[in-house]
Parts: sequence; structure tokens; C-alpha cells
Amino acid sequence: MRLFSRRLAPLLVALAWLTLGPGLMAQPLPQQLGSFQSTGEFTDFEQQPGGAGLGVSMGYARKDGARATLYLYDRGRRRAPEGGQNPDLPAELAQTVRELTAAINQGYYTAVTPAETNLLITGNGNYPGIRCSNFRLTRNDGRQTGESVCVTVLAGRFVKARVSLRQSDDVQQATFAAIELMVEMQLRAARGG
Repeated sequence: MRLFSRRLAPLLVALAWLTLGPGLMAQPLPQQLGSFQSTGEFTDFEQQPGGAGLGVSMGYARKDGARATLYLYDRGRRRAPEGGQNPDLPAELAQTVRELTAAINQGYYTAVTPAETNLLITGNGNYPGIRCSNFRLTRNDGRQTGESVCVTVLAGRFVKARVSLRQSDDVQQATFAAIELMVEMQLRAARGG
């Protein structure tokens, strides 16, 4: 299933940024975001010991087997500037690499390989942009899956979408799926619910 064309994805992100309001974090995480349906896997990290600033996450799935997690957090302080060029984002993506490496040590994967596609939608005066990193994960059964992680800063907080394609190692499609989630969150916030 093709989510967006290469030309359409940045346009949709730009449209969402233009309409983004400050209510992003005030809204509960939705049961459906675009083609993704909530799995009910909600985690409130703030309520866990040592969880201050770690926010919340919600798991999502798509009919084709793609799985996603959307994270909203601030690590204990408001972030600035907004968008994909925030200087804190490389550290957030590096943390993702550490988490994926830890998953190898825990036996979830046998290899994590950075993929050729990394994306920075820099934005302009109307929208702040996003940053994505892509990976190929080798599962214990030897199959590879495509994984994309997109992150930005909105309303002073990190918004991160992590998508795994269970049936494909196509990292570009994983990126489009992660962008879809972020666009849907932005549009939802702009509608006020």
C-alpha cells in the first residue's frame, strides 16, 4: 500500500504545520490516526518511578501489519525552537539507536543497520519541519523489517513516531507511515480534538 508519493509527503507535512495549534499536548491520544488504529497499548511514563518528563505513548497498528508507537514527552523542560532543526533532535535519534541496540542484547533482534534514507524536512517560516532516521532490523527468524523514527518539537515538547513494517524492509514506506502519524496528530490538534 502506497501512503504518499515522494512529492506529496512534504506538502502534507507543511499543511499540517500551517494549521498546528498549541493544543497538541492537551488532547488525549486518539484511537485512530489516519490508517492506524490504536492497539490499546497506552503507557503513562510520567506515573512510573523516575518517569518525570518521559510523557506518554500509544501503540498503533495498520491492517497490513505495520506497527507504530507515538510518543509525546518533554524530558522535564520546554523545548525551543520548534521543528526538525531543534538542536536536541540528534540526541533523541541517538537515544533511539541505543534503544534498538539494547533490543539486540535482549534478544528481540539480531542486527540493527542504519538505512540509506535519512530525512530532514527543514520547514520554513510557516512550518518548523521534522527529522527522521531509518533502519533495517533483522529479526530472530532472519527476516528484515523496515523501521523509521521521525521526531520534532511542537508546543515545546517532543513528538516522536516510530514505525515498523512487519512484512517488508522498505524503509521509505516506513518513513511515509511515520510522517502520516505525525500529520494526523497535527491535523487533529488543529481541529481541537
